[in-house]
Parts: sequence; structure tokens; C-alpha cells
Amino acid sequence: MWFENVVIILTWFVILLVCLKNCIKTRNIASIIFTAFDILIGLIYFMRNILGVELTNAWQVLFILFMYVIPLLNLYVYRNDIAIKQNIICALGKFYYSMGRYDIAAKLYTHSIRTNKKNITSNNYYILGRCLRKEKRYSESRDMLIDAIELDKTNYMAYYELGLTLEESDKKDTAIIMFSNALKANPEYKEAKIALAITYSEIGRYKEAMALYEELIKEESANEEVWYNLGNIYYYNQGDSNKAEECYLKATEINNKLYVAWFNLGIINYLKGDYGLSIKAFELAKQNDALKDKACFNLAKCYAAIKENRKAIKILSKLISTNEEYTSKIKDEIVFEEILPDVIVEEN
Repeated sequence: MWFENVVIILTWFVILLVCLKNCIKTRNIASIIFTAFDILIGLIYFMRNILGVELTNAWQVLFILFMYVIPLLNLYVYRNDIAIKQNIICALGKFYYSMGRYDIAAKLYTHSIRTNKKNITSNNYYILGRCLRKEKRYSESRDMLIDAIELDKTNYMAYYELGLTLEESDKKDTAIIMFSNALKANPEYKEAKIALAITYSEIGRYKEAMALYEELIKEESANEEVWYNLGNIYYYNQGDSNKAEECYLKATEINNKLYVAWFNLGIINYLKGDYGLSIKAFELAKQNDALKDKACFNLAKCYAAIKENRKAIKILSKLISTNEEYTSKIKDEIVFEEILPDVIVEEN
């Protein structure tokens, strides 16, 4: 009897008080229903003494289980409700992030951090920082990525993303430090090595950039971007068109639709007088909308150079009809001097 009155009833009463406090605080309907049902079970259990109703051991155990399990379950749901919601919000954020909807993902992760900051991981901050960078909200992105690094100093992706954010904010020297930190945390991280090389190129440190590209080539992890960027350094900064051509060809072997590389190959071969290869390159380059007009203009130069004037006239006439800006460029190009009257009709 002492055990029942002191231990069972008193313990239940204390738990019930906590549940009631929770109901008043949250006003959660589910919590109120749980608590009301628990009170009902408790009252039935206590009334059996007043009414002199004897319960079998099985029924007593069942009643006590309900008296304890229901409020404890209620408290568990309350305590974990925030964490559960947090996980759901982060899962949704990750889904939209993977779908490229960075605006929605950023809102979800921002809400998650504001509501329960202590349960946010370094990776959560990293994803939010990346989303904000994609949305061009660079200062906010920087802050989130710094928080990611503070939580996990080995988060090389956060260093890399912070480097990109700083680079796009024109803080290239600091970006270099972040890319270097990413490589310290993970020397195999190819993306950071490429980004570091690109940034070196942008500030005129071509030797460092070339060393990184050559390193990637030796590691057999060079992609078309590596070969194309290295080709640009050879062509525009070193004045070595032969090595540049080799690099561009390697890039197009990896990705035959790298139209910027084909365009540069067209220019190199035109200057070498190899018009056949130049025509082939410009034909491929003009498939890209951004390069189409420039590629057609240079394609016409190739045909004019080999005296296939009809083809040159046809290309230039079409080019002028879609882009009048090329009229003055055609007039200034010596190679078009012979066919100019057939391309441009001067108004009297």
C-alpha cells in the first residue's frame, strides 16, 4: 500500500504536473488530448479503491502502464518535436538544394538555424552558404561559411565555397588562402586546385597557375577545364600558339562540345594559314549561341582567304541581316575587300 500511494501515485502526479505545465506553455492540441486521457485513466485507477473494485494483476499493470506511458510519450514528443521539425526542414532544404532551387533551400535552412541553432551542423551551414552564394548574397554566404568552418575546421568544402564567395566578391587574395586551406584539409580535392589556379591566373600569377594545372595533368585528373585554361595561359600570356593548340585539342578530346576551345583552335589555324582545320573548328564553334556570330564572321574570313567567295558572301549577308553591328567590321577587314560590294550595298 505504501509503495502504491507514495511511489506510483506520487510519481504519476509529478509527471502529470509537468505535462500540464507543457500544455499551458505550448497549447498544443495533441499534448492536451494526451494529458486529458492520462487524467481519465488515473481517475479510474484511483476510484477503484473508493468503490472497492478489485482489479486483477494484469489490469493493474495495464492501468499503470497507461498512466506512465502516455505522459512520458507526451513529454518525449514535446522534447523531440523541435528536433523532428528541424530534421524535416533540413531534409526539404537538401531536396530543393539538389534540385537547384537555391532560393527555397536558403529560406528553409535560414528558418532552421533561427529556430534551433544549437542542433545545426557544419554541413547545414555549408549548404546554406552555397545557396546564398548562388543567389549572389555574398556577405550572408560568407558569414554562414565561416560558421561552418568554426564548427568543423576540416570541412574542406566550406573552405572551397568560401573561396568562391570571396573570389566573386573580388577579394581574390583572401580567396587564394581559402582554396589553399581546402587543399590542406583535403589534398585530393581537385575542384579547389582548379579554382586556385584560375584565381592565380586572374591576378597575373601564371607560373603558380601553370604549376597547378601541370600537377593535375600528372595526377591524370585533368578535365577539359584544366586543358582549356592551360591553353589560354599559353596562348594569351605566353604567346605559345603551338602548346596552346595542343591543350585545346586535349580539351576537345575530353568534351567535343567545348565550343570556346574550338573557336580558339579556329583562330590559331587561321593565323597559321591552315584554313581547312580552321573552317572545321569554326563550324563546330558556331553551334554555340554565344559564339555563333563571331564564329560565322571568322568562317567567312576563311572562305574569302581560299577564294570561295560565294560561301563567304552568303555567310556575311546572313550575318548582317541578324546583326548589323558586323557591317563596320566587315568593311574594316582586308580579306573581304574583293567581295565587299556584293555583301554591303551602299545607299546613295
